[in-house]
Amino acid sequence: MGFAILLISIATPIRAQVKPSQSVPFPLQRYISKTNNLSGLHKTTATDPIHSLLGKIVKINAADTTWWLDKIDEQYISEGTLSDRYHTYYAYDDYGNSVIMLMERYNISDQTWENFERADMIYNSGNLLTEFTILTWDTILANWQKSTRISLSYTLHKDIAEEIYMIWDGVNWVRDERISVTYDNRNRMSSVTYQYWDAVSSGWINYYQLLISYNADDSEYYEIYQVWFLGTWFPMESYVEYKHNSFDRVDSTFSQYSNGYYWVRSNFATYSYEKDTLLRKVENENWDESTGIWFLSSRDLYSYTADTLSTGSTDAQTSKVSEILTQNWSGSWVDSYRWIYVYDANQNIFQEIYEAKDSGIWARGYIEEYHYTLTRPTDVPTPVEAPLTIPMQTKLYQNYPNPFNPSTTIEYELKQPLDVRLEVFDVAGRLVRTLVLSKQSQGRHSISFNANGLASGVYFYRLQAGELIQVRKMVLIK
Repeated sequence: MGFAILLISIATPIRAQVKPSQSVPFPLQRYISKTNNLSGLHKTTATDPIHSLLGKIVKINAADTTWWLDKIDEQYISEGTLSDRYHTYYAYDDYGNSVIMLMERYNISDQTWENFERADMIYNSGNLLTEFTILTWDTILANWQKSTRISLSYTLHKDIAEEIYMIWDGVNWVRDERISVTYDNRNRMSSVTYQYWDAVSSGWINYYQLLISYNADDSEYYEIYQVWFLGTWFPMESYVEYKHNSFDRVDSTFSQYSNGYYWVRSNFATYSYEKDTLLRKVENENWDESTGIWFLSSRDLYSYTADTLSTGSTDAQTSKVSEILTQNWSGSWVDSYRWIYVYDANQNIFQEIYEAKDSGIWARGYIEEYHYTLTRPTDVPTPVEAPLTIPMQTKLYQNYPNPFNPSTTIEYELKQPLDVRLEVFDVAGRLVRTLVLSKQSQGRHSISFNANGLASGVYFYRLQAGELIQVRKMVLIK
Protein backbone atom coordinates (compact mmCIF):
# COMPACT_ATOMS: atom_id res chain seq x y z
CA MET A 1 0.00 0.00 0.00
CA GLY A 2 2.76 2.48 -0.85
CA PHE A 3 3.71 4.62 2.14
CA ALA A 4 1.29 3.33 4.79
CA ILE A 5 3.82 3.49 7.60
CA LEU A 6 2.62 4.94 10.89
CA LEU A 7 5.37 6.82 12.67
CA ILE A 8 3.58 7.58 15.92
CA SER A 9 5.08 4.65 17.76
CA ILE A 10 6.86 3.82 20.98
CA ALA A 11 10.28 4.53 19.52
CA THR A 12 13.15 5.90 21.58
CA PRO A 13 12.53 9.64 21.82
CA ILE A 14 15.21 11.77 20.19
CA ARG A 15 15.28 15.16 18.53
CA ALA A 16 17.49 16.50 15.78
CA GLN A 17 19.88 19.36 16.41
CA VAL A 18 18.43 21.30 13.50
CA LYS A 19 17.23 24.72 12.56
CA PRO A 20 14.96 23.88 9.63
CA SER A 21 13.37 26.65 7.61
CA GLN A 22 10.07 25.21 8.81
CA SER A 23 8.90 22.35 11.00
CA VAL A 24 9.28 18.91 9.46
CA PRO A 25 6.14 18.27 7.39
CA PHE A 26 3.78 15.61 8.72
CA PRO A 27 4.31 12.96 6.02
CA LEU A 28 8.03 13.03 6.58
CA GLN A 29 7.57 12.56 10.30
CA ARG A 30 6.69 8.95 9.58
CA TYR A 31 10.32 8.49 8.58
CA ILE A 32 11.74 10.06 11.72
CA SER A 33 11.75 8.66 15.25
CA LYS A 34 9.15 9.94 17.70
CA THR A 35 10.70 13.12 19.09
CA ASN A 36 11.10 14.55 22.54
CA ASN A 37 12.82 17.66 23.89
CA LEU A 38 16.42 16.63 23.29
CA SER A 39 18.93 18.73 21.40
CA GLY A 40 22.25 18.06 19.79
CA LEU A 41 21.29 15.12 17.61
CA HIS A 42 20.23 14.37 14.07
CA LYS A 43 18.90 10.83 13.85
CA THR A 44 16.46 8.97 11.66
CA THR A 45 15.07 5.47 11.73
CA ALA A 46 16.51 4.83 8.28
CA THR A 47 15.91 1.19 7.42
CA ASP A 48 16.09 1.58 3.66
CA PRO A 49 17.24 4.23 1.20
CA ILE A 50 13.93 6.00 0.62
CA HIS A 51 13.34 6.35 4.36
CA SER A 52 16.80 7.79 4.70
CA LEU A 53 16.14 10.18 1.81
CA LEU A 54 12.83 11.48 3.11
CA GLY A 55 13.91 11.52 6.72
CA LYS A 56 16.49 14.22 6.04
CA ILE A 57 14.45 16.94 4.34
CA VAL A 58 15.78 19.42 6.87
CA LYS A 59 18.44 22.07 6.93
CA ILE A 60 21.07 21.41 9.61
CA ASN A 61 22.93 24.47 10.82
CA ALA A 62 25.47 25.48 13.39
CA ALA A 63 24.43 27.87 16.14
CA ASP A 64 25.03 30.88 13.87
CA THR A 65 22.69 29.37 11.21
CA THR A 66 25.23 29.91 8.43
CA TRP A 67 25.97 26.29 7.55
CA TRP A 68 24.03 24.34 4.93
CA LEU A 69 23.81 20.57 4.79
CA ASP A 70 25.25 19.80 1.37
CA LYS A 71 25.80 16.04 1.29
CA ILE A 72 25.44 12.86 3.36
CA ASP A 73 27.70 9.87 2.77
CA GLU A 74 26.50 6.48 4.00
CA GLN A 75 28.64 3.38 4.47
CA TYR A 76 27.31 -0.05 5.43
CA ILE A 77 28.75 -3.45 6.18
CA SER A 78 28.87 -5.63 3.06
CA GLU A 79 30.36 -9.12 3.30
CA GLY A 80 32.12 -8.13 6.50
CA THR A 81 33.62 -4.94 5.05
CA LEU A 82 32.45 -1.39 5.57
CA SER A 83 31.90 0.04 2.09
CA ASP A 84 30.32 3.01 0.36
CA ARG A 85 26.61 2.63 -0.22
CA TYR A 86 24.82 5.98 -0.79
CA HIS A 87 25.46 9.67 -1.40
CA THR A 88 22.62 12.16 -0.85
CA TYR A 89 22.88 15.72 -2.18
CA TYR A 90 20.69 18.71 -1.29
CA ALA A 91 19.61 21.91 -3.03
CA TYR A 92 17.72 24.85 -1.48
CA ASP A 93 15.71 27.84 -2.60
CA ASP A 94 16.17 31.43 -1.39
CA TYR A 95 13.97 30.77 1.63
CA GLY A 96 16.01 27.83 2.88
CA ASN A 97 13.55 25.20 1.70
CA SER A 98 15.03 21.93 0.50
CA VAL A 99 13.78 21.71 -3.10
CA ILE A 100 15.82 18.80 -4.45
CA MET A 101 17.35 15.72 -2.87
CA LEU A 102 19.31 13.36 -5.06
CA MET A 103 20.54 9.97 -3.90
CA GLU A 104 23.28 8.03 -5.63
CA ARG A 105 23.96 4.36 -4.99
CA TYR A 106 27.32 2.63 -5.20
CA ASN A 107 27.26 -0.33 -7.57
CA ILE A 108 29.54 -2.82 -5.83
CA SER A 109 29.85 -5.13 -8.84
CA ASP A 110 30.81 -2.32 -11.25
CA GLN A 111 32.51 -0.23 -8.56
CA THR A 112 30.79 2.88 -9.90
CA TRP A 113 28.32 5.42 -8.58
CA GLU A 114 24.90 5.56 -10.23
CA ASN A 115 21.73 7.60 -9.86
CA PHE A 116 19.24 5.95 -7.55
CA GLU A 117 16.39 8.13 -6.25
CA ARG A 118 15.38 11.77 -6.32
CA ALA A 119 12.83 13.91 -4.48
CA ASP A 120 11.53 17.23 -5.86
CA MET A 121 9.71 19.52 -3.43
CA ILE A 122 7.19 22.32 -4.03
CA TYR A 123 6.26 24.97 -1.44
CA ASN A 124 3.47 27.51 -1.23
CA SER A 125 3.78 31.23 -0.53
CA GLY A 126 3.92 30.51 3.19
CA ASN A 127 6.92 28.19 2.75
CA LEU A 128 4.82 25.14 3.56
CA LEU A 129 5.59 21.97 1.64
CA THR A 130 2.63 21.28 -0.65
CA GLU A 131 3.98 18.51 -2.83
CA PHE A 132 6.97 16.26 -3.25
CA THR A 133 7.59 13.77 -5.98
CA ILE A 134 9.78 10.69 -5.73
CA LEU A 135 11.54 9.54 -8.90
CA THR A 136 13.65 6.44 -9.42
CA TRP A 137 16.49 6.01 -11.88
CA ASP A 138 15.96 3.56 -14.76
CA THR A 139 19.40 2.14 -15.50
CA ILE A 140 18.27 0.69 -18.85
CA LEU A 141 16.61 3.82 -20.23
CA ALA A 142 19.09 6.04 -18.36
CA ASN A 143 16.42 8.48 -17.20
CA TRP A 144 14.26 9.35 -14.22
CA GLN A 145 10.95 7.51 -13.85
CA LYS A 146 8.05 8.89 -11.81
CA SER A 147 7.26 6.80 -8.76
CA THR A 148 5.24 8.47 -6.00
CA ARG A 149 3.71 11.91 -5.50
CA ILE A 150 2.42 13.25 -2.19
CA SER A 151 0.21 16.35 -2.09
CA LEU A 152 -0.34 18.20 1.17
CA SER A 153 -2.93 20.73 2.34
CA TYR A 154 -3.05 22.72 5.56
CA THR A 155 -5.43 24.30 8.04
CA LEU A 156 -5.67 28.04 8.65
CA HIS A 157 -3.21 27.48 11.52
CA LYS A 158 -0.72 25.95 9.05
CA ASP A 159 -1.14 22.48 10.48
CA ILE A 160 -1.31 19.58 8.05
CA ALA A 161 -4.91 18.74 7.15
CA GLU A 162 -4.55 16.13 4.43
CA GLU A 163 -1.97 14.11 2.52
CA ILE A 164 -2.83 12.35 -0.71
CA TYR A 165 -0.42 9.69 -1.98
CA MET A 166 -0.42 8.86 -5.68
CA ILE A 167 1.55 6.32 -7.68
CA TRP A 168 2.55 6.58 -11.33
CA ASP A 169 1.06 3.82 -13.51
CA GLY A 170 3.14 4.71 -16.55
CA VAL A 171 0.54 7.09 -17.95
CA ASN A 172 -1.24 8.88 -15.09
CA TRP A 173 -0.96 9.60 -11.41
CA VAL A 174 -3.31 7.15 -9.67
CA ARG A 175 -4.67 7.70 -6.17
CA ASP A 176 -3.30 5.30 -3.62
CA GLU A 177 -3.73 6.53 -0.04
CA ARG A 178 -5.11 9.46 1.89
CA ILE A 179 -4.30 10.64 5.41
CA SER A 180 -6.72 13.11 7.01
CA VAL A 181 -5.95 14.97 10.23
CA THR A 182 -8.35 16.77 12.59
CA TYR A 183 -7.67 19.09 15.55
CA ASP A 184 -9.49 20.03 18.72
CA ASN A 185 -10.49 23.55 19.82
CA ARG A 186 -7.00 24.11 21.23
CA ASN A 187 -5.46 23.24 17.87
CA ARG A 188 -4.09 19.92 19.16
CA MET A 189 -4.14 16.92 16.86
CA SER A 190 -7.19 14.78 17.67
CA SER A 191 -7.37 12.16 14.91
CA VAL A 192 -5.43 10.76 11.98
CA THR A 193 -7.41 8.62 9.52
CA TYR A 194 -5.77 6.42 6.89
CA GLN A 195 -7.71 5.43 3.78
CA TYR A 196 -6.90 3.67 0.52
CA TRP A 197 -8.41 4.34 -2.88
CA ASP A 198 -10.78 1.72 -4.25
CA ALA A 199 -10.87 1.92 -8.04
CA VAL A 200 -13.99 -0.27 -8.27
CA SER A 201 -16.17 1.98 -6.14
CA SER A 202 -14.17 5.12 -7.00
CA GLY A 203 -14.02 6.07 -3.35
CA TRP A 204 -11.80 6.18 -0.29
CA ILE A 205 -11.99 3.16 2.04
CA ASN A 206 -11.12 3.36 5.73
CA TYR A 207 -8.44 1.02 7.00
CA TYR A 208 -6.63 2.58 9.97
CA GLN A 209 -7.21 5.36 12.47
CA LEU A 210 -5.40 7.01 15.33
CA LEU A 211 -7.42 8.88 17.98
CA ILE A 212 -5.62 11.30 20.30
CA SER A 213 -6.86 12.88 23.52
CA TYR A 214 -5.33 14.96 26.30
CA ASN A 215 -6.13 15.75 29.89
CA ALA A 216 -6.80 19.28 31.12
CA ASP A 217 -3.17 20.32 31.74
CA ASP A 218 -1.64 18.27 28.89
CA SER A 219 0.29 16.12 31.36
CA GLU A 220 -1.31 13.03 29.84
CA TYR A 221 -1.37 12.22 26.15
CA TYR A 222 -3.46 9.25 25.03
CA GLU A 223 -3.49 7.44 21.69
CA ILE A 224 -5.73 4.62 20.53
CA TYR A 225 -5.18 2.76 17.27
CA GLN A 226 -8.15 1.33 15.38
CA VAL A 227 -8.62 -0.79 12.26
CA TRP A 228 -11.65 -0.73 9.97
CA PHE A 229 -13.46 -4.04 9.69
CA LEU A 230 -16.98 -4.82 8.45
CA GLY A 231 -17.99 -1.18 8.57
CA THR A 232 -16.82 -0.62 12.18
CA TRP A 233 -13.70 0.69 13.89
CA PHE A 234 -12.07 -1.91 16.13
CA PRO A 235 -9.53 -0.76 18.75
CA MET A 236 -6.22 -2.62 18.45
CA GLU A 237 -3.63 -0.79 20.54
CA SER A 238 -3.40 2.10 22.97
CA TYR A 239 -0.52 4.24 24.16
CA VAL A 240 -0.35 6.75 27.01
CA GLU A 241 2.38 9.29 27.62
CA TYR A 242 2.64 10.93 31.04
CA LYS A 243 4.42 14.24 31.66
CA HIS A 244 4.82 14.77 35.35
CA ASN A 245 7.75 17.08 35.85
CA SER A 246 7.72 20.86 35.67
CA PHE A 247 9.86 20.98 32.51
CA ASP A 248 7.28 19.26 30.30
CA ARG A 249 9.38 16.12 29.92
CA VAL A 250 8.00 12.62 29.53
CA ASP A 251 7.87 10.81 32.86
CA SER A 252 6.59 7.43 31.66
CA THR A 253 4.69 5.71 28.86
CA PHE A 254 2.32 2.77 28.88
CA SER A 255 0.99 0.67 25.99
CA GLN A 256 -1.46 -2.19 25.64
CA TYR A 257 -3.04 -4.13 22.79
CA SER A 258 -6.34 -5.88 22.17
CA ASN A 259 -6.40 -9.66 21.71
CA GLY A 260 -9.95 -9.48 20.37
CA TYR A 261 -11.55 -9.98 23.79
CA TYR A 262 -9.81 -7.67 26.27
CA TRP A 263 -6.86 -5.32 26.65
CA VAL A 264 -3.45 -6.91 27.31
CA ARG A 265 -0.64 -4.87 28.83
CA SER A 266 2.40 -4.59 26.61
CA ASN A 267 5.11 -2.10 27.55
CA PHE A 268 5.88 0.30 30.37
CA ALA A 269 8.77 2.76 30.08
CA THR A 270 10.16 5.18 32.66
CA TYR A 271 12.37 8.20 31.91
CA SER A 272 15.18 9.53 34.08
CA TYR A 273 16.68 13.02 33.74
CA GLU A 274 19.58 15.02 35.01
CA LYS A 275 18.65 18.47 36.28
CA ASP A 276 15.09 17.79 35.09
CA THR A 277 15.81 18.33 31.39
CA LEU A 278 18.73 16.17 30.24
CA LEU A 279 17.52 12.67 29.45
CA ARG A 280 19.84 10.02 30.90
CA LYS A 281 17.89 6.77 30.83
CA VAL A 282 14.78 5.15 29.36
CA GLU A 283 13.98 1.81 31.00
CA ASN A 284 11.48 -0.59 29.40
CA GLU A 285 9.43 -3.32 31.03
CA ASN A 286 7.24 -5.86 29.24
CA TRP A 287 4.15 -7.58 30.61
CA ASP A 288 4.07 -11.35 31.15
CA GLU A 289 0.43 -12.33 30.69
CA SER A 290 0.96 -15.85 32.06
CA THR A 291 2.43 -14.67 35.40
CA GLY A 292 0.73 -11.28 35.58
CA ILE A 293 3.94 -9.37 36.33
CA TRP A 294 6.16 -6.79 34.66
CA PHE A 295 9.71 -7.85 33.81
CA LEU A 296 12.71 -5.78 32.76
CA SER A 297 13.30 -5.81 29.02
CA SER A 298 15.75 -3.15 27.83
CA ARG A 299 17.08 0.31 28.55
CA ASP A 300 18.70 3.18 26.66
CA LEU A 301 21.51 5.14 28.31
CA TYR A 302 22.35 8.63 27.03
CA SER A 303 25.80 10.22 27.16
CA TYR A 304 26.65 13.79 26.18
CA THR A 305 29.57 15.81 24.85
CA ALA A 306 29.69 17.76 28.11
CA ASP A 307 28.91 16.11 31.42
CA THR A 308 26.76 18.61 33.30
CA LEU A 309 27.47 16.89 36.60
CA SER A 310 31.21 17.47 36.30
CA THR A 311 30.99 20.93 34.73
CA GLY A 312 28.23 22.14 37.00
CA SER A 313 26.39 23.63 34.04
CA THR A 314 22.73 24.43 34.66
CA ASP A 315 21.92 24.65 30.96
CA ALA A 316 21.42 21.02 30.04
CA GLN A 317 20.36 21.94 26.50
CA THR A 318 23.92 23.05 25.63
CA SER A 319 25.02 19.41 25.74
CA LYS A 320 24.85 17.27 22.63
CA VAL A 321 24.22 13.54 22.63
CA SER A 322 27.46 11.65 22.08
CA GLU A 323 26.16 8.11 22.55
CA ILE A 324 22.94 6.16 22.99
CA LEU A 325 23.64 2.71 24.41
CA THR A 326 20.92 0.05 24.36
CA GLN A 327 21.16 -2.78 26.86
CA ASN A 328 18.99 -5.87 27.27
CA TRP A 329 18.14 -7.48 30.59
CA SER A 330 19.32 -11.05 31.12
CA GLY A 331 19.71 -11.30 34.87
CA SER A 332 22.01 -8.31 34.47
CA TRP A 333 22.31 -5.54 31.92
CA VAL A 334 24.06 -6.67 28.73
CA ASP A 335 25.23 -4.29 25.98
CA SER A 336 23.34 -4.80 22.74
CA TYR A 337 23.93 -1.93 20.31
CA ARG A 338 24.79 1.75 20.33
CA TRP A 339 24.76 4.95 18.26
CA ILE A 340 27.80 7.21 18.47
CA TYR A 341 27.66 10.87 17.41
CA VAL A 342 30.67 12.98 16.44
CA TYR A 343 30.55 16.76 15.93
CA ASP A 344 32.81 19.03 13.90
CA ALA A 345 34.51 22.21 15.07
CA ASN A 346 31.39 24.20 14.21
CA GLN A 347 29.24 21.94 16.41
CA ASN A 348 27.43 20.43 13.43
CA ILE A 349 26.76 16.71 13.58
CA PHE A 350 29.56 15.14 11.51
CA GLN A 351 29.18 11.38 11.99
CA GLU A 352 26.51 8.96 13.12
CA ILE A 353 27.93 5.50 13.81
CA TYR A 354 25.90 2.38 14.54
CA GLU A 355 27.51 -0.62 16.23
CA ALA A 356 26.17 -3.93 17.56
CA LYS A 357 27.90 -6.12 20.10
CA ASP A 358 28.78 -9.59 18.82
CA SER A 359 30.61 -12.11 21.03
CA GLY A 360 31.72 -9.31 23.34
CA ILE A 361 33.12 -7.18 20.51
CA TRP A 362 31.56 -4.05 19.03
CA ALA A 363 30.95 -4.60 15.30
CA ARG A 364 30.29 -1.56 13.15
CA GLY A 365 27.08 -1.63 11.11
CA TYR A 366 27.03 1.71 9.29
CA ILE A 367 28.46 5.21 9.27
CA GLU A 368 26.81 8.38 8.04
CA GLU A 369 28.95 11.46 7.42
CA TYR A 370 27.46 14.93 7.05
CA HIS A 371 29.10 17.61 4.91
CA TYR A 372 28.31 21.33 5.06
CA THR A 373 28.95 24.46 3.07
CA LEU A 374 28.71 28.18 3.79
CA THR A 375 27.26 28.74 0.30
CA ARG A 376 23.65 27.70 -0.24
CA PRO A 377 23.58 24.75 -2.69
CA THR A 378 21.17 25.50 -5.54
CA ASP A 379 21.66 22.32 -7.54
CA VAL A 380 22.70 18.72 -7.02
CA PRO A 381 25.50 17.16 -9.06
CA THR A 382 25.28 13.73 -10.60
CA PRO A 383 27.87 11.84 -12.66
CA VAL A 384 25.20 10.26 -14.86
CA GLU A 385 23.32 13.17 -16.37
CA ALA A 386 23.42 16.95 -16.47
CA PRO A 387 23.11 18.60 -13.05
CA LEU A 388 19.58 19.02 -11.76
CA THR A 389 18.89 22.69 -11.18
CA ILE A 390 16.09 24.75 -9.80
CA PRO A 391 13.75 25.60 -12.76
CA MET A 392 15.19 28.23 -15.11
CA GLN A 393 11.88 29.34 -16.64
CA THR A 394 8.69 31.04 -15.54
CA LYS A 395 5.72 29.01 -16.69
CA LEU A 396 2.05 28.49 -15.84
CA TYR A 397 0.82 24.89 -16.15
CA GLN A 398 -2.62 23.51 -16.94
CA ASN A 399 -4.66 22.84 -13.80
CA TYR A 400 -5.50 19.29 -12.80
CA PRO A 401 -7.99 17.77 -12.75
CA ASN A 402 -9.75 19.65 -15.53
CA PRO A 403 -12.78 19.68 -15.70
CA PHE A 404 -13.04 19.71 -11.90
CA ASN A 405 -15.57 19.73 -9.03
CA PRO A 406 -15.08 21.58 -6.74
CA SER A 407 -11.28 21.63 -6.26
CA THR A 408 -8.34 21.69 -8.65
CA THR A 409 -4.59 22.26 -8.42
CA ILE A 410 -2.73 25.03 -10.23
CA GLU A 411 1.04 24.82 -10.67
CA TYR A 412 3.63 27.27 -11.96
CA GLU A 413 7.41 27.70 -12.05
CA LEU A 414 9.46 30.80 -11.27
CA LYS A 415 12.97 31.17 -12.67
CA GLN A 416 13.85 33.61 -9.87
CA PRO A 417 12.19 35.15 -6.80
CA LEU A 418 9.35 37.32 -8.13
CA ASP A 419 6.27 39.24 -7.06
CA VAL A 420 3.39 36.93 -7.93
CA ARG A 421 -0.30 37.59 -8.51
CA LEU A 422 -2.47 34.56 -9.30
CA GLU A 423 -6.16 35.34 -9.94
CA VAL A 424 -9.28 33.60 -11.22
CA PHE A 425 -11.76 35.33 -13.57
CA ASP A 426 -15.13 34.35 -15.02
CA VAL A 427 -15.92 34.49 -18.78
CA ALA A 428 -17.06 38.13 -18.41
CA GLY A 429 -13.63 39.09 -17.11
CA ARG A 430 -14.79 39.64 -13.53
CA LEU A 431 -12.32 38.79 -10.77
CA VAL A 432 -13.77 35.98 -8.64
CA ARG A 433 -10.80 34.93 -6.51
CA THR A 434 -7.24 36.03 -5.69
CA LEU A 435 -5.17 32.96 -4.90
CA VAL A 436 -1.68 34.43 -4.48
CA LEU A 437 -0.49 37.98 -3.88
CA SER A 438 3.06 37.89 -2.53
CA LYS A 439 6.72 37.57 -3.38
CA GLN A 440 7.64 33.93 -3.91
CA SER A 441 10.84 31.96 -4.15
CA GLN A 442 12.49 30.49 -7.21
CA GLY A 443 11.20 27.03 -8.08
CA ARG A 444 7.94 25.21 -8.63
CA HIS A 445 4.79 26.19 -6.75
CA SER A 446 1.40 24.57 -6.31
CA ILE A 447 -1.89 25.89 -4.96
CA SER A 448 -5.32 24.35 -4.56
CA PHE A 449 -8.37 26.26 -5.83
CA ASN A 450 -11.73 25.42 -4.27
CA ALA A 451 -14.68 26.65 -6.37
CA ASN A 452 -17.37 26.21 -3.70
CA GLY A 453 -19.96 28.94 -4.19
CA LEU A 454 -19.22 29.40 -7.89
CA ALA A 455 -21.51 28.36 -10.74
CA SER A 456 -20.57 25.76 -13.32
CA GLY A 457 -18.85 27.11 -16.40
CA VAL A 458 -15.59 28.28 -17.93
CA TYR A 459 -13.08 30.22 -15.83
CA PHE A 460 -9.64 31.65 -16.52
CA TYR A 461 -6.67 31.78 -14.18
CA ARG A 462 -4.03 34.43 -14.73
CA LEU A 463 -0.43 34.42 -13.48
CA GLN A 464 1.46 37.69 -13.29
CA ALA A 465 5.07 37.04 -12.24
CA GLY A 466 7.17 40.16 -12.50
CA GLU A 467 6.46 41.53 -15.97
CA LEU A 468 5.36 38.17 -17.40
CA ILE A 469 1.62 37.41 -17.73
CA GLN A 470 0.19 33.99 -18.66
CA VAL A 471 -3.47 32.85 -18.79
CA ARG A 472 -5.06 29.40 -18.97
CA LYS A 473 -8.66 28.14 -19.11
CA MET A 474 -10.37 25.68 -16.74
CA VAL A 475 -13.87 24.21 -16.55
CA LEU A 476 -15.97 23.81 -13.42
CA ILE A 477 -18.66 21.12 -13.65
CA LYS A 478 -21.10 20.57 -10.80
